[in-house]
Amino acid sequence: MGANDLPRVALLRASHQGYSALGVTHTRTVRVCDDERMFVIEDELAGQGIHDFELHFHLAPDRNAEIAIADNLVTCRVLGEPQVQLAVSGPERLEGAVEPALTSSTYGATTPALKVRVWGRAAVPIRLSTRISWAEVEDTPSSRPAFAHETSCAAPSSRGSDQK
Repeated sequence: MGANDLPRVALLRASHQGYSALGVTHTRTVRVCDDERMFVIEDELAGQGIHDFELHFHLAPDRNAEIAIADNLVTCRVLGEPQVQLAVSGPERLEGAVEPALTSSTYGATTPALKVRVWGRAAVPIRLSTRISWAEVEDTPSSRPAFAHETSCAAPSSRGSDQK
């Protein structure tokens, strides 16, 4: 396998100390693959103790979503054209819901919309992984939305084992 055979991945990584009063550092990594219609977002919370966490994904005003929850996985199909698949996974039990929200496309004006909210409570350090795809999706026998194919863009599965 030559260097030209490897997927080209764009990577952005940033962290902040906004939760320092809680003893938590948040680091987000975003991966985008040239050859796939998806990207992966990894959220790492470092520190000590048990903490609540939430992720919010705001939808366009004309979009609706279907959500399914299974232990450490929340999957969501955003309806419309194109159809978007969202899957959030983590090491602990996750909860999820589609909730009312407001979106703003210009200063001083808001429009009713929906958001996908994913939350949980876990001991840190913790890593949450979100895959967002415009790829074809299909239903699994359990009626949980699933990606039609796996991706080389995601972080290696062994990375989850490096948590302390």
